[in-house]
Amino acid sequence: MKPGVRKSLLMVIAGVGAASGVACLWWWPHEGSQPNPGLTADGEGVFDAEFSLSTLRHVIATGGCELTREAAIGWLDQQARERVEPSADTQTVLFSILSDAEGHAAWPMGYREHLFNSACNLLRVRPSDATAARLAGILYGHVRSHSDRTLRLYSLQHIDSLRKAGRLGEPLAGAIHQTLEELAAHGGSDIAGTVIQLLAEWDGAASGTTREVLELAARTAADRRRPVDIRVSAIHTAGATGLVAARAIAADPAEPILLRKAAIACLGRDGNASDLTTLETLKDGHFRLAQAAEPALVRLKTRIEGESSPSLIPYP
Repeated sequence: MKPGVRKSLLMVIAGVGAASGVACLWWWPHEGSQPNPGLTADGEGVFDAEFSLSTLRHVIATGGCELTREAAIGWLDQQARERVEPSADTQTVLFSILSDAEGHAAWPMGYREHLFNSACNLLRVRPSDATAARLAGILYGHVRSHSDRTLRLYSLQHIDSLRKAGRLGEPLAGAIHQTLEELAAHGGSDIAGTVIQLLAEWDGAASGTTREVLELAARTAADRRRPVDIRVSAIHTAGATGLVAARAIAADPAEPILLRKAAIACLGRDGNASDLTTLETLKDGHFRLAQAAEPALVRLKTRIEGESSPSLIPYP
């Protein structure tokens, strides 16, 4: 495409009153052509790659407006869904988003987080070793120091995806693992629940360190000083190792209902016959607890009955 034509595809942004914010007008001067903001009338994505990349650059440089921001996100998400490997130019733009994770001052917090996550998703589409290493390094930096909790959680999730895909090379993997252990043990970490989940899966069930992580998860679940969401993640991670904590939490009316529901689910998954009475009682109590207790009771009974059934003798 010629530079002059490419330039003509860009949108014109018009201010409409200081009090009413900014409106976007799409300029498409060529007869018979149609603007491509990224969405058709029925909500399906129809994107021109070059035009969409120009839109993304525009949003990064100026902050954009609701229409251009939506178009940029829509294009990135569609590319990731369709597993379209990003071009070198696109990768350059995506890494600029991740490196400047604070984003444009005009972006709402939710948009900044969405754009960050979408950029990560697209960069993970068949990355080269160099791309994977660069992405992991940026994400690791955000886990350690970014001010926004959601971005740190997104960074953790994408690091985990790279690890599971075998794209997290040494020595970075060792450094990340050590940092996760420090965060998990830190009483003030607001992402400890997710960190503990990642650590429990990191080395596999046969690992000697996994038992330590599960015991840490059980202690975290029982710690009333920790936020509820962290305790919920911890109790699910602890599994059978956290049964003592789960039993105490499930029966304690002073504990938050969300946490008690998580504990009830753990009793159904990992408990034994001694937990049947507790689940029967909770099934007939508060309706929100009953929502968790009923399926947990069915699950526990099914498991107990399966364990007590005699094995069939093979026919000779």
